Amino acid sequence: MLCMALTVSSLQPYAKLLGVIAAVILLGAWLIEKTALEHANQLRDAITKAEQDRDATERSFRTESRLIEVYQVAASARDYSYRSIRNNKPTYLERLSEDVETLEQTGVTRNFASSVVGYASRTTNFLEVIAPPASLRDRVTKASEAVSDFKAEVDQRYEKYVREQRLLVGEVINPNTITEQQATELSTYILALRNDLELKLIPRFAPLANELFRAYDELFNYAGKELRKREKKASALRWVQLGVFIIGSIIAILGSYLETKKPSHS
Repeated sequence: MLCMALTVSSLQPYAKLLGVIAAVILLGAWLIEKTALEHANQLRDAITKAEQDRDATERSFRTESRLIEVYQVAASARDYSYRSIRNNKPTYLERLSEDVETLEQTGVTRNFASSVVGYASRTTNFLEVIAPPASLRDRVTKASEAVSDFKAEVDQRYEKYVREQRLLVGEVINPNTITEQQATELSTYILALRNDLELKLIPRFAPLANELFRAYDELFNYAGKELRKREKKASALRWVQLGVFIIGSIIAILGSYLETKKPSHS
């Protein structure tokens, strides 16, 4: 009893300090839980958003692939119909109609490339949240940049055609005002654009897109493993938080007890 009395007496001057220490410890316990949970939730939200982007992009790819197929089938059917019902050489306006359809088909192809670039651009925040190893980050970054560079090259080629069309017939191709000479020259521009896209550029696109998707698959796998680690860490920290909370509570109770035992100066 004497030892306890001496201990209480020696700690009484520090009663308020103990209260402050207890408050700091309890605040630390709350921050431990909050930080750990936020760290895990942040990654989980990023993965969810990225998976939604991936699903939306895949749906867009399927739609645009079917649209390209529809254009190709429709063009073949129309060409067959034209050739079966006409005996004479097609007029320049009929050729112009076919050329305009070809031009529209190149637009679908460009949109397909744009979808991949758009998908790549949405992963910047995902990379920042996951913070993958440098080698994986470099692989994803290089794959994304390669797709973006390809799209820029496609845009530059199409812009070249737009300038050619503008100088020849203006912003809009009007079949009511275009001459046969203009239509013939415009046809060479459109066919050159199609050949450059379909024969030179687009064949390079599939390997670039495949590398991008493989890199993202690796990133998703890493993210899943990292999320499981963070959730496990958060679970372990909850026990640490409980222990810290108990210690802080004991100190707070001790501080309050010491305050009640202070001698009265009245």
